Order: sequence, then C-alpha cells, then structure tokens
Amino acid sequence: IYFSTELGQEIPSGLYIAVAQVLAFVFQLRRYNNQGGNKPHLDTEDLPIPDELKRD
Repeated sequence: IYFSTELGQEIPSGLYIAVAQVLAFVFQLRRYNNQGGNKPHLDTEDLPIPDELKRD
C-alpha cells in the first residue's frame, strides 16, 4: 500500500485479500499478547500481491 497508494486514496482492489490477512494477523497478535495461547504467524511470502503492485 505504501508504494502504490497516496494517503486518503482507496486501497487497490488487488490488495484487498493481502490487507485483510495482515489485519487478521494484527488482531490475532493483539489477542495473543492479551490472552496468551498460540503465537500467530504471518508468512509474508504467501500474501497475494499482484505483480503490478509489488515493489522490489
């Protein structure tokens, strides 16, 4: 998002799933920090980012 979007712009639709996965991870991490349990894992290599929105 940082490289493909300006502040205040909509998130590109090609990034919806990746953004949803990151947000889910953040909420899981918050729950882990507050309640314990299994530490969540996010494999950034598996995030579905379209090639045209990837940055080297």
